[in-house]
Amino acid sequence: MKKLFFLSLFFCFFAFSESKSTFSRIQAIKKEIEGIKASISSVKKELQIKESLTYQLNAQAIFLVLIVAFASALWAIYTDRSPLLWFFVGFAFSLISMVFILLKSIEDKKGIKS
Repeated sequence: MKKLFFLSLFFCFFAFSESKSTFSRIQAIKKEIEGIKASISSVKKELQIKESLTYQLNAQAIFLVLIVAFASALWAIYTDRSPLLWFFVGFAFSLISMVFILLKSIEDKKGIKS
């Protein structure tokens, strides 16, 4: 009977110590999950900021391309060239068309002076 009593006491103590260990592991896992949730939310915020900046930069780039296209068409009107053609050239090749317009303007000024 005493052996049975001590044996049951041993198993109760063992079970209690195991549940304590399990409880502490569960608490540690919960803390780790909370940390992961916090890092995920910060990454989401960073992505939202980067997406909004990307959208703004894209809008600015499109606006700049349209300005170059209209400037090309305006230049073409003043120099008796096809404005529609130069609008599309300015739209398709913004930087290249601006360099070409500058070169053509220099040529035109040299031709007038001669």
